[in-house]
Amino acid sequence: MALIKCPDCGKDISDLAPSCHNCGRPRELADATIELTSKKLKLQKVFAYMIIFLSLFVAYSRSGEYYALLIGLIGAVGGFFWLMATKIRIWWHHE
Repeated sequence: MALIKCPDCGKDISDLAPSCHNCGRPRELADATIELTSKKLKLQKVFAYMIIFLSLFVAYSRSGEYYALLIGLIGAVGGFFWLMATKIRIWWHHE
């Protein structure tokens, strides 16, 4: 067991301690779980899936009507592109 300096407060802490007893800083910040995807992007994914499924439902349920089918398919394609754009943004913002 060795003593190391806390990077935040400078106090001596044990190398076995999970955090500094003085300031509470975790010893290894790299081991801390960090949520990389923001809630805004997750919500956009949920909305894109909802648009896709609702559009396909409209297209399927009113299959005899040309305009309902057209609107449903356009909505599904738009939702798909929105979903792909959101997934690219999530990938782009991760380190």
